[in-house]
Amino acid sequence: MWIALALALNDSAVMGVGGTVSALDTTTPVRMVRERIDIHMGQRKVNAEFLFQNTANAPTRVLMGFPEEGGGDIEVPGPNRSTWFKSFRSWVDGEPVAVQRRPSEGDDMFYKQWWTKEVTFAARQERTVRNEYVTTLGGSATGISWLTYVLSTGRPWQGTIGEAVITVDLAGIPRNAWIGARTANYVRQGDKLVWVKRNFEPAEDEEVVVAYWVQVKGSPIVRPDELRQQYGPIFQRD
Repeated sequence: MWIALALALNDSAVMGVGGTVSALDTTTPVRMVRERIDIHMGQRKVNAEFLFQNTANAPTRVLMGFPEEGGGDIEVPGPNRSTWFKSFRSWVDGEPVAVQRRPSEGDDMFYKQWWTKEVTFAARQERTVRNEYVTTLGGSATGISWLTYVLSTGRPWQGTIGEAVITVDLAGIPRNAWIGARTANYVRQGDKLVWVKRNFEPAEDEEVVVAYWVQVKGSPIVRPDELRQQYGPIFQRD
């Protein structure tokens, strides 16, 4: 089940949305063996670790791009602002590496860009890539806030993605918050929501979104029954 978070551009802001690292050359022989995504809602921090394997019997080089996108009532990155990430760092096999920002597409209300690096592989070699960033929650005038992680950008890799484990830590969200997830089929493990997917190719618009709504001065902007009607199942944080 998918919960539609409508984006009304005149009263919403979505910025610094990250996602699965992509092969910017779609002919690559490199396969994504697994991805581990840890999202800490309270800190607005995402740690994304990927294990890749060169499936060819010859060395190869791949240009990897980590996506950043956003839109709505925001200042689109340009001469005065290059990114909505508060920080972004990258490692290959545990060693820090430099990245280059490459604008991709956009207009006055939407942007997309890539944080890129070249990674070389020996024949049949496996390599670990990790990206960590801190971003800003999306929000709307109705009082709903959310953090989005996009899975669809992992489509260009060779074959299917072997395994994806996405964990969302709700620590830092107020205890009176109502929690809803755009992607269903998660498991609650204490204060965490966990999704596991195996041997899959992401859909073109596949993403994981966790939205939360908070009472303001004891009075909800949106009533829980209205949230359920619009977004589907929700639960209140213990």
